[in-house]
This record gives sequence, C-alpha cells and structure tokens, in this order.
Amino acid sequence: MTESRFWTSRVSRGRKEASIFLSKDEKRCFVEAELLLDDLSDESLIWWGILSNSIRAQSDEDNLITGRRGELLNFYMMRIERNQDTLLSIPMSPDTI
Repeated sequence: MTESRFWTSRVSRGRKEASIFLSKDEKRCFVEAELLLDDLSDESLIWWGILSNSIRAQSDEDNLITGRRGELLNFYMMRIERNQDTLLSIPMSPDTI
C-alpha cells in the first residue's frame, strides 16, 4: 500500500467500519471481490486479517520513528540547555540576564 487512504485507519475496527469510508469505486471493488459479505469465505477472512496486520505494522513503525525523532530532539534540547553559553557564545550566568 503506497498511498494512504482514510479507510485503512478504520480496518482495525472492523470491515464494516472501514467500508463506511470507502469511495464509490473502492466499495464497488470490495463488493465485486466479495469482501463485504456478511458470511465471508475463509480466504476473505484471511485477506482481512493480513490487511489488518499489515496496517498495524505500518502504524507501529510510523509511531516508532516518531518516538525516536522525539527522543533525539529532546536529547539535543537537553544538550543545548546544559551548554547554552558555549553553543550560543553568550554568557548565560545570572549576572548577565
């Protein structure tokens, strides 16, 4: 899945929930593939499970990357706060503020 669709964020809540957010063309494809029936085949159930796992894995990876970026920025900010006088070449003692 190279293009993110809003409905993909709803798959973990169930296929009925996800189907609410499908475009008309997307919904037609899902109906023709028999992926929105009340009584799904084993293959369709497996397909939905694989899709759900794939979306969760991508979301987990995105969250991990965001967390790592945040940790790195926090690390740099703490370094700047500790060494502000040398990084900014401005004395930051209480006498000069």
